Amino acid sequence: MGKRIMNFNFVVQLVLLITTFFPSVKKFYKFNFIPKDAEQFFIRIMQDAIRYRKENNIVRTDYLDHLLQLQDRKQITDIDIAGHGVSFFADGFETSSIVLTYCLYDLAKNPEIQATLRTDIHKAKENGAISYEQLMEMALLEQIICESMRIHPLIAVMAKRCTSDTTLVGPKDRKFVVKTGTTVVLPYYSISFDPNHFAEPHKYDPTRFSAENGGSKAYRERGVYFPFGEGPRMCLGMRFALAQVKRAIIEIVDHFSLSVSGKTIEPFEMDPAQFMLSPKGSIWIDFKPLA
Repeated sequence: MGKRIMNFNFVVQLVLLITTFFPSVKKFYKFNFIPKDAEQFFIRIMQDAIRYRKENNIVRTDYLDHLLQLQDRKQITDIDIAGHGVSFFADGFETSSIVLTYCLYDLAKNPEIQATLRTDIHKAKENGAISYEQLMEMALLEQIICESMRIHPLIAVMAKRCTSDTTLVGPKDRKFVVKTGTTVVLPYYSISFDPNHFAEPHKYDPTRFSAENGGSKAYRERGVYFPFGEGPRMCLGMRFALAQVKRAIIEIVDHFSLSVSGKTIEPFEMDPAQFMLSPKGSIWIDFKPLA
């Protein structure tokens, strides 16, 4: 069902394009981007979870608990909660899968970086399991993920709607007035490969995100690196997605040596049938168990 949510066919993509540039269309026709059975499936799951927790007085420090507290304060419905829950799930489902795949591919293509990361993992595991705090503090792992997300953007463009009249200043101090309600499309893919922002942009180099170079923060502040979006509308599931991707990479690299399978078609040619940027024929990786 998760895959069905993210399986945007040509018609859905066309509708998304139209509603982006002509949002007033939505006033006359209600578009539904999710198959009805998938929608009912997730609503039922959320309603069952809500009912179970209320009947058994279960309180947990998690996302659903946060939504239930909001329900009491804001008087939101179970359907609204289901919508937020599905959004949170979708943010960390297909995106995490693709990011993880690209990270493993880059490690398979760069065995020396893979070996260095494996050494870092062994050092972190000296005292047993890796804690969440240790996971977040692994510098090389963070750099690897940042560079993989830069060199393999999940989407080609991002859109933002202007909420107040503003003036953008472009090259040669040329000014562009943007009115409230205007949709601005950001060419994220092109920005990621702009040599004015990233030296040798087509080269895989995790060190560009090292602490010595200012980490990812230096690029975010310049507005040239925003894989999860930016501002109050940035990706809701960012921390969740990063935590599970990092944990998966650690377990895989710790137990397997990775190499690119001959089934992988290189160089990549993006599949136009997919909503997110993923190559035709998928990415195939050979896993060799480590002693």
